[in-house]
Amino acid sequence: MQILPDIYLLDGFAYANHPNFYLVVGPKGNAIVDAGTLPEELERADARAETWGISLDQGGEDCDKPTYITSLKKLAAMEVDCILAGHYLPYLEQGKRLVGRAYVKALCEWR
Repeated sequence: MQILPDIYLLDGFAYANHPNFYLVVGPKGNAIVDAGTLPEELERADARAETWGISLDQGGEDCDKPTYITSLKKLAAMEVDCILAGHYLPYLEQGKRLVGRAYVKALCEWR
């Protein structure tokens, strides 16, 4: 859904999914804002972006699957206590488990 010129909601409340996934299209590349943490969230957003003629794979390093996996690997190595609401269901403890699951799922599906 296009919210404003060059600002899109590619997943989230309007699609009966959680979390929201915004894309800002700019002259130097695209920026993903407030995106999900799981590979299927990126895949849904990528499919919706294609309806607007936009490819997330061309958006920059945040859209690059190997970079995404590397970022998840770094997060999985950290002692994450909390995951705040809006990025998934809130985890007030053991947030590391959610990050670890997202990392393993990305490895299995994208490598």
